Amino acid sequence: MDFKMTFSMDKKTIECIDRLAGALAGIKNIGDVAQENTEFVPDSNPVAETTQEPSVLETKVQEETTPVAEPVEPSPEPTPQPETATRVYTRDELSKASAEFARLGADKREQLQNLVKEKYGVEGLMNISEERYGEFAADLREMGANI
Repeated sequence: MDFKMTFSMDKKTIECIDRLAGALAGIKNIGDVAQENTEFVPDSNPVAETTQEPSVLETKVQEETTPVAEPVEPSPEPTPQPETATRVYTRDELSKASAEFARLGADKREQLQNLVKEKYGVEGLMNISEERYGEFAADLREMGANI
């Protein structure tokens, strides 16, 4: 099935559309190509009335059937996981963040030493197991360290 569509535009509007289409397509003067497939008839009345049959630009469009998708219920958003759940930290990253945090003052250094000793049961950062690096990074971040 074919559809016949008629558009009524003044020449300036058509030229503007041609330039825009040309810019989008990378063609400098698309008007030459468009003139092969369309016919320009000046419209004496720029605003077409419903009783007037405009014949400025005619285009045939073949009907395409597009299946209509059923509305989909939005799935609930997953609970955001903390960055440490997916991020793998290195010992160097943790050491750097710990050192920067300890430089903020004696109280920060003591807070860090207590965390390592009490929560992780070790004497120093180098003794924390790699499996707990993400957890340690989260603890550093919670205390105010930049990591």
